[in-house]
Amino acid sequence: MTIPHVEIVNTVPEDLSAIYALFDSAISYQKENNFPVWNGYDRALINREIADGTQYKIVIDGQIAGIFSAGDAGPLETELWKERTAEKSLYLNRIVTSPEFKGHRLFSRILEWAEIFAEEHGYHYARLDTWADNPHLIRYYGSFGFANLGLVQTSDSADLPFQYRGLTLLIMEKEIWQR
Repeated sequence: MTIPHVEIVNTVPEDLSAIYALFDSAISYQKENNFPVWNGYDRALINREIADGTQYKIVIDGQIAGIFSAGDAGPLETELWKERTAEKSLYLNRIVTSPEFKGHRLFSRILEWAEIFAEEHGYHYARLDTWADNPHLIRYYGSFGFANLGLVQTSDSADLPFQYRGLTLLIMEKEIWQR
Protein backbone atom coordinates (compact mmCIF):
# COMPACT_ATOMS: atom_id res chain seq x y z
CA MET A 1 0.00 0.00 0.00
CA THR A 2 1.43 3.37 -0.97
CA ILE A 3 1.07 6.33 1.33
CA PRO A 4 -0.58 9.17 -0.58
CA HIS A 5 1.10 12.54 -0.90
CA VAL A 6 -0.58 14.96 1.52
CA GLU A 7 -0.14 18.71 1.61
CA ILE A 8 -1.84 21.48 3.54
CA VAL A 9 -2.05 24.80 1.74
CA ASN A 10 -4.26 27.87 1.74
CA THR A 11 -7.55 27.70 -0.10
CA VAL A 12 -8.02 30.07 -3.02
CA PRO A 13 -11.15 31.61 -4.60
CA GLU A 14 -11.08 28.93 -7.31
CA ASP A 15 -11.78 26.35 -4.55
CA LEU A 16 -15.12 27.91 -3.57
CA SER A 17 -17.36 25.42 -5.37
CA ALA A 18 -15.46 22.50 -3.80
CA ILE A 19 -15.61 24.19 -0.37
CA TYR A 20 -19.37 24.71 -0.62
CA ALA A 21 -19.79 21.09 -1.73
CA LEU A 22 -17.79 19.93 1.32
CA PHE A 23 -20.01 21.93 3.68
CA ASP A 24 -23.15 20.62 1.96
CA SER A 25 -21.94 17.02 2.24
CA ALA A 26 -21.01 17.55 5.91
CA ILE A 27 -24.50 18.84 6.67
CA SER A 28 -26.04 15.85 4.85
CA TYR A 29 -23.77 13.48 6.79
CA GLN A 30 -24.76 15.11 10.09
CA LYS A 31 -28.46 14.71 9.27
CA GLU A 32 -28.14 11.11 8.04
CA ASN A 33 -26.25 10.07 11.18
CA ASN A 34 -28.46 11.95 13.66
CA PHE A 35 -25.62 14.23 14.74
CA PRO A 36 -26.18 17.88 15.64
CA VAL A 37 -26.55 19.75 12.35
CA TRP A 38 -24.97 22.98 11.19
CA ASN A 39 -27.63 25.51 10.33
CA GLY A 40 -26.02 26.24 6.98
CA TYR A 41 -22.71 28.06 6.63
CA ASP A 42 -21.70 31.65 6.20
CA ARG A 43 -20.38 32.13 2.65
CA ALA A 44 -19.15 35.66 3.46
CA LEU A 45 -17.06 34.19 6.30
CA ILE A 46 -15.57 31.61 3.95
CA ASN A 47 -14.65 34.32 1.44
CA ARG A 48 -13.12 36.44 4.22
CA GLU A 49 -11.06 33.50 5.49
CA ILE A 50 -9.76 32.82 1.99
CA ALA A 51 -8.84 36.50 1.55
CA ASP A 52 -7.21 36.61 5.01
CA GLY A 53 -5.26 33.39 4.39
CA THR A 54 -6.79 31.59 7.38
CA GLN A 55 -8.59 28.79 5.55
CA TYR A 56 -6.62 25.72 4.51
CA LYS A 57 -7.21 22.66 2.40
CA ILE A 58 -5.83 19.18 2.86
CA VAL A 59 -4.86 17.94 -0.58
CA ILE A 60 -4.25 14.24 -1.18
CA ASP A 61 -3.04 13.21 -4.60
CA GLY A 62 -4.45 16.40 -6.09
CA GLN A 63 -7.90 16.06 -4.46
CA ILE A 64 -9.29 18.32 -1.72
CA ALA A 65 -9.75 15.85 1.14
CA GLY A 66 -10.81 18.41 3.70
CA ILE A 67 -10.72 22.01 4.84
CA PHE A 68 -10.28 23.88 8.10
CA SER A 69 -9.67 27.36 9.40
CA ALA A 70 -6.78 28.27 11.68
CA GLY A 71 -5.80 31.57 13.18
CA ASP A 72 -5.95 34.03 16.03
CA ALA A 73 -9.00 34.71 18.15
CA GLY A 74 -11.86 36.45 16.36
CA PRO A 75 -15.35 37.36 17.64
CA LEU A 76 -16.38 33.70 18.05
CA GLU A 77 -13.26 32.71 19.96
CA THR A 78 -13.44 35.81 22.13
CA GLU A 79 -16.98 34.89 23.10
CA LEU A 80 -16.12 31.24 23.75
CA TRP A 81 -12.73 31.59 25.40
CA LYS A 82 -13.15 34.99 27.09
CA GLU A 83 -10.01 36.00 29.06
CA ARG A 84 -8.15 32.90 27.85
CA THR A 85 -7.74 34.58 24.46
CA ALA A 86 -4.87 36.54 26.08
CA GLU A 87 -2.80 33.34 25.71
CA LYS A 88 -1.36 33.04 22.20
CA SER A 89 -3.34 30.14 20.80
CA LEU A 90 -4.13 28.71 17.40
CA TYR A 91 -7.88 28.32 16.96
CA LEU A 92 -8.99 25.49 14.66
CA ASN A 93 -12.50 25.85 13.25
CA ARG A 94 -14.88 24.48 10.64
CA ILE A 95 -12.99 21.23 10.11
CA VAL A 96 -14.71 19.44 7.22
CA THR A 97 -13.69 16.14 5.64
CA SER A 98 -14.70 14.98 2.18
CA PRO A 99 -16.91 11.86 2.32
CA GLU A 100 -14.31 9.98 0.25
CA PHE A 101 -11.72 10.55 2.98
CA LYS A 102 -13.77 9.87 6.11
CA GLY A 103 -12.00 7.39 8.39
CA HIS A 104 -8.52 8.43 7.25
CA ARG A 105 -7.89 10.40 10.47
CA LEU A 106 -7.08 13.56 8.56
CA PHE A 107 -7.19 15.42 11.85
CA SER A 108 -3.80 13.88 12.68
CA ARG A 109 -2.42 15.66 9.59
CA ILE A 110 -4.00 18.93 10.74
CA LEU A 111 -2.32 18.53 14.13
CA GLU A 112 1.07 17.79 12.57
CA TRP A 113 0.68 20.95 10.50
CA ALA A 114 -0.54 22.93 13.56
CA GLU A 115 2.51 21.93 15.62
CA ILE A 116 4.87 23.25 12.95
CA PHE A 117 2.76 26.37 12.42
CA ALA A 118 2.64 26.96 16.20
CA GLU A 119 6.40 26.80 16.54
CA GLU A 120 6.90 29.17 13.58
CA HIS A 121 4.35 31.69 14.92
CA GLY A 122 4.68 31.31 18.69
CA TYR A 123 1.33 29.67 19.46
CA HIS A 124 1.27 27.68 22.68
CA TYR A 125 -2.10 25.93 22.44
CA ALA A 126 -4.37 24.52 19.77
CA ARG A 127 -7.99 25.20 20.62
CA LEU A 128 -11.27 24.11 19.11
CA ASP A 129 -14.93 23.84 19.90
CA THR A 130 -17.45 21.17 19.06
CA TRP A 131 -21.07 20.33 19.68
CA ALA A 132 -21.67 19.70 23.38
CA ASP A 133 -24.11 16.92 22.46
CA ASN A 134 -21.86 15.01 20.06
CA PRO A 135 -19.97 12.45 22.18
CA HIS A 136 -18.48 10.94 19.00
CA LEU A 137 -16.57 14.13 18.12
CA ILE A 138 -15.68 14.80 21.75
CA ARG A 139 -14.07 11.33 22.02
CA TYR A 140 -12.39 11.77 18.63
CA TYR A 141 -10.71 15.05 19.57
CA GLY A 142 -9.91 13.65 23.01
CA SER A 143 -8.08 10.75 21.33
CA PHE A 144 -5.64 13.35 19.98
CA GLY A 145 -4.95 14.75 23.43
CA PHE A 146 -7.46 17.60 23.52
CA ALA A 147 -8.68 18.32 27.05
CA ASN A 148 -12.31 19.11 27.77
CA LEU A 149 -12.46 22.62 29.29
CA GLY A 150 -16.21 22.87 29.71
CA LEU A 151 -19.42 24.02 28.11
CA VAL A 152 -20.04 27.49 26.73
CA GLN A 153 -23.29 29.01 25.49
CA THR A 154 -23.01 31.33 22.49
CA SER A 155 -25.09 34.46 22.16
CA ASP A 156 -27.26 35.53 19.26
CA SER A 157 -24.85 38.36 18.45
CA ALA A 158 -24.67 39.50 14.83
CA ASP A 159 -20.87 39.51 15.32
CA LEU A 160 -20.93 35.70 15.23
CA PRO A 161 -21.28 33.63 12.07
CA PHE A 162 -24.98 32.70 11.95
CA GLN A 163 -24.32 28.97 12.30
CA TYR A 164 -22.72 29.61 15.72
CA ARG A 165 -25.51 31.64 17.30
CA GLY A 166 -27.41 30.29 20.29
CA LEU A 167 -25.47 27.04 20.67
CA THR A 168 -24.06 25.07 23.56
CA LEU A 169 -20.50 24.14 22.62
CA LEU A 170 -17.70 22.27 24.33
CA ILE A 171 -14.32 23.99 24.25
CA MET A 172 -11.18 21.85 24.05
CA GLU A 173 -7.48 22.60 24.19
CA LYS A 174 -4.13 20.92 23.61
CA GLU A 175 -0.66 22.21 24.36
CA ILE A 176 1.21 22.00 21.05
CA TRP A 177 4.37 23.99 21.55
CA GLN A 178 6.57 24.78 24.52
CA ARG A 179 8.92 27.73 24.48
